[in-house]
Amino acid sequence: MCQLISIPFPQGIFIITVSFFMRNGLMNMAMPLIQNLSMEMIEDKDRTNMSSLMSLSGNISRAIGIAIGGFLMQNVSYTAPYYFTVLFYIIAVALFVYIYKQGAKIKKESLCINLINKD
Repeated sequence: MCQLISIPFPQGIFIITVSFFMRNGLMNMAMPLIQNLSMEMIEDKDRTNMSSLMSLSGNISRAIGIAIGGFLMQNVSYTAPYYFTVLFYIIAVALFVYIYKQGAKIKKESLCINLINKD
């Protein structure tokens, strides 16, 4: 929910500035939860690699996004990056929900199998 609420809506520099600070606050609230859920879905031995991969992918996508945003502002329009941001946030949240549900389902099934094998 924090990520969905943080979606910016371009309607002037003042609104964009306020939404930028709101977005940063909301994203900072969501990240510990996302990291915790991600770490619960994988084996203990793979958690360090997963944490590094999540950090790497976040930094690379942020760097690429800044370059693309600058290009869009220069060549298309000032508001184009914000519309793309909204679109990609909606897609990302939908993918997150789908992947989390699949991971929870797999973990539940493996837990049931482990419990049956112990008996």
